[in-house]
Amino acid sequence: MLSTADGSVGWCLANSAPHGATAAYVREDVAWDIFGRDPGAVLSLTLTPPGRAVIVEGGYQVTARWRFASGCRFATWHSGLCALFDGETPMLRADGSPLERFMLVPVAERSLVDTWQVIGMRGTGSHDVVVTDVFVPAYHSYTWEHADHQRYPGAYYHLWIQLGPPFLAAVPLGMARAAIDAYIDLARVKRRQYSSVLLCDHAVVQTQVGRAEALLRAARAFLWESVRAVWETAGQEGSISDEQRTVLQLCAAHAAATAIQVVDMIWDVAGATALVASSPLERLFRDIHTVQQNIFLGSNNFETAGGAFLRRAET
Repeated sequence: MLSTADGSVGWCLANSAPHGATAAYVREDVAWDIFGRDPGAVLSLTLTPPGRAVIVEGGYQVTARWRFASGCRFATWHSGLCALFDGETPMLRADGSPLERFMLVPVAERSLVDTWQVIGMRGTGSHDVVVTDVFVPAYHSYTWEHADHQRYPGAYYHLWIQLGPPFLAAVPLGMARAAIDAYIDLARVKRRQYSSVLLCDHAVVQTQVGRAEALLRAARAFLWESVRAVWETAGQEGSISDEQRTVLQLCAAHAAATAIQVVDMIWDVAGATALVASSPLERLFRDIHTVQQNIFLGSNNFETAGGAFLRRAET
C-alpha cells in the first residue's frame, strides 16, 4: 500500500496521529476501547482551524469545521483541536493564549464536506470534517502536554510530535525515488524524434540522472542522520535539545525541497511523454508540487531554522 505512485496512503498515515502515540495521552481503558478492540481502527487528525468546545457536565459540547483531514474517508475516529470555552468566555493560559484540547469523535458523529478538489495528492481525501453540537466525554479529550511517560517510557513517546515533519518528508522522498526509477525505464526504450539514439545514451540525460540521484541520496541521508541522532538522545535522556528540534524541521524541509528539485530535473529531460495522464511522471509532477504546500514542509521552515540558528549564535 505504501508504494502507491502518489504516496497517498503514506501521506495519510504520516498526516494522522499514530495510534500508539495518541494512546499515551488518554486513559488506558479509553485507548483500549478505541484501538485495542478494533485492529482496523484508523484515526485522522486536524489542527486547523480550532473548533469550539464548551465545557459542560462530564465533558464538552463541540462544534467545529476542521480542514485538511487526510484519511478521513477510511478513518474510524477523528481527533480535532478545539479552543475551550466556559459558556461564551474563552479559556486562556497564563500567557494569554487560548486553552486548547483535542477531541476524539467517532465517525458516526461527524460529517464530511467534499472540499479536496486539488491539483495533486488527490488520493489522500483531505476533506473538511464537520461536527455540530456533539457531546464529547472528558475522557475522549487530551492534550499533547500530558503524555503518560511512566506507562510509555520509550523514545518514540517523547518524540512523536517532533517526528511529524520527518514522517511527512518521507512522502516526497519516495516520490522523487519513483520519478528517477520511472525515467530510467523510459530512457531505456525512448528515442528523441528524428534520432536513432536512446535517451539513456545521451550525455545530458546521464548527467541529469546522476545529479538527481546524488541530490536524493544526500537529502535522505541528512534526514536519517538527524532522526537517528534525536532518537538516541531521547532514549538516553528523555528529551532533546532546541537545536535538535530545529534540525528536524530543517531536514524535513530540505528533503521536500530537494525532492521537488529532483522531480523537476527529471521532468525537464522526459519530453512530451511526461505530459500524458498514463505516465507516472505526470502524476508525480502534480503530487510533488502539492506536497510543497504542506506547512511542515514548505520553504517557510528554512527561515524558521535559520532564525533559530542565528539567535543561538548571539548567546
